[in-house]
Amino acid sequence: MAFGFLGPCGLNLPHTHPRATEINFSIDGTLRAGYFQENGAKFVMTEVRPNQATVFPIGSIHFQQNIGCKPVKFVAAFNHEDPGVLTIANSFFGQFPDDIVQASLGGELSAEEF
Repeated sequence: MAFGFLGPCGLNLPHTHPRATEINFSIDGTLRAGYFQENGAKFVMTEVRPNQATVFPIGSIHFQQNIGCKPVKFVAAFNHEDPGVLTIANSFFGQFPDDIVQASLGGELSAEEF
């Protein structure tokens, strides 16, 4: 389990847990939460009010956002002792070669670039 805090309008960036499903329980504020599991899957979004929970399936890309003006506390519970975490933007923009990122965002790869 993990105890989390999000400041006013704070965002827990899109990320995934490759080894665990997450149950996210809001203690004292409202979170906007969303996820999708795989290419072509329907995006699921919900509001998690105080004393409510939502589930993020194993490997799903998901986020939580505090939509209020006061800090929010939440608890995240996992079904694996080491759920792992991969923050999508940091990994994508920080680790992939520039030409691959450019092509992924609509640019073109050409033989001259290699």
